[in-house]
Amino acid sequence: FDTVVMSEVIEHLDDDVLAASLNEVLRVLRPGGFILATTPFQEVLSQSRVICPECGSDFHRMGHVQSFDKARIKDIFTSHTYRDIRISVTTFVDWRRSGIKNFLKSILRIGLAKMGESIADPHLVVIARK
Repeated sequence: FDTVVMSEVIEHLDDDVLAASLNEVLRVLRPGGFILATTPFQEVLSQSRVICPECGSDFHRMGHVQSFDKARIKDIFTSHTYRDIRISVTTFVDWRRSGIKNFLKSILRIGLAKMGESIADPHLVVIARK
């Protein structure tokens, strides 16, 4: 493959499965191919814990088992021999909303996300090469 996309996936994987997944991506990528991954940035997992009223199980409402910051994600990708690792912080906005007010709100939200403000729902974007 020229490119593999793992959008909003890795936060659902424990360390062993994540390592195996990144190794598999390396296996299927052509030399010089890219991986593009996105994941929540510095998510506080305990803030999204819920308890099932039926069985009493305690779990993350979205099934997340890990949280990532820039240093950790870089270490993970480096340890799997990816190179040219580029990491940025952004958020996902709906550019289809019309009007200057919505445009300015989206720009503000991106700025807040780049500063790591949780109100903006920041996400890491990782692009790396095999």
